Amino acid sequence: TWGADTTADAALSWWLGYARFQQKDYEKAEQAFGAAVAKAPTFFNSWWYMALARYYRQDYPGAVAAIRTHWEANPEDLVASVAERTQVCVPIVAYLVGWCAREEKPVDAGVLCEVLANVEPEKSDHWNNAGLFWRDAGERLVKENANPEDKELAHAYFEKAYAYYARALEMEPENPGFLNDTAVMLHYN
Repeated sequence: TWGADTTADAALSWWLGYARFQQKDYEKAEQAFGAAVAKAPTFFNSWWYMALARYYRQDYPGAVAAIRTHWEANPEDLVASVAERTQVCVPIVAYLVGWCAREEKPVDAGVLCEVLANVEPEKSDHWNNAGLFWRDAGERLVKENANPEDKELAHAYFEKAYAYYARALEMEPENPGFLNDTAVMLHYN
């Protein structure tokens, strides 16, 4: 009876989603979290729970889309949400990185690696992997498109890739794989 024009029931929707999530009723949990964030866009972690609900239903494209929406809306909140339970959440995000790689979605994989790098900043592989996927995204744009906007975007991806490779090298300056990845990036891109 709250009505469509009020946000007063957003918290109720969120808690309903959480209860359904705990009961493993993932489809209904996603609906409730979606209703909560639609009424109160500042309920950012609803996107994370929607991503988990989709992941557990093997809707991997939907899970990635929810994580990207959360990342774009409030990256700090997403990092905090994943960091709350790293032993469970980091492997889920890592699995989605692998799924994106198999599906040839380097931009999505790059974003997910950024999330992992911010959740576990001490792990150099996350930074290097982010560099790899942003480099792949840039190379794909250059290879497939000749228009100036895509070349500009590819350049931005290469700059982002270099920043992530550089961060990995700061952490492990003698790592031969990181040195090679960075050298390849600089040589070709």
